[in-house]
Amino acid sequence: MALLAFDQAFAKTGWALFDDSNKLVEIGVISTNTKDSDEDRINCIYTEALGIIKHYQNMWRTDDVPTMVIEDIQVQRGNVSTYKKLSYAQAAIMLLAAQKGAKLYVVSPSSWRSILHQKWGIDFGAKRADQKKVAKELAEEYIATANCNISTKITTDIADAICIGLAQIHSIGFDSR
Repeated sequence: MALLAFDQAFAKTGWALFDDSNKLVEIGVISTNTKDSDEDRINCIYTEALGIIKHYQNMWRTDDVPTMVIEDIQVQRGNVSTYKKLSYAQAAIMLLAAQKGAKLYVVSPSSWRSILHQKWGIDFGAKRADQKKVAKELAEEYIATANCNISTKITTDIADAICIGLAQIHSIGFDSR
């Protein structure tokens, strides 16, 4: 079964789609308009994510929807507003998974980074900027060496989604078929 990975956020949600053989086949970003109401932005995330599933439906071997994986949210150093908005984005994807009957995994940032560290010996560092830079480098290297036909520019949102997906693929007990 295919895997659809999200690095959800309220402004830009990165996503990465892996096919039945765990090959990265498409990437992108769901962008919301910061001037829209929270409700409209939640709807945008939900609708765009649903559109991804519908657009690539012919990729799956059955009528099943892809397994989905999202990054868990963390308290944002006392920034309640950011935490709430991240929870809205997370809820939009969780609702979609529930309505489509998709298996959903929620992984913490430290978990997916630890899995990739164990698999490839990658050190993400402690600072957010370093973590984003390393994830972007890993995603670009993966695309270059794994024969992925991807021409979209890799943003940090997309890079994190790719890394989340790769970690899920390489985590214990995940069978994409």
